[in-house]
Amino acid sequence: HSMSFYCKACTRMPINLINQAIKEAKKKIVSEKIDNSDMKLKAKIFKSTIKDITVKSNINMD
Repeated sequence: HSMSFYCKACTRMPINLINQAIKEAKKKIVSEKIDNSDMKLKAKIFKSTIKDITVKSNINMD
């Protein structure tokens, strides 16, 4: 289910926005002191970052 979300993101988002999402998610993970082994929470942060960027950029993820 979430893999299809990431597949859609990669096909619909320009590379610069994907890189931006990675940078923003990394910043948030560091600033919130998320444990490096907490993959579930890191994925949740990355997913919400992608959603925020696609909404701001008017990219349809449906």
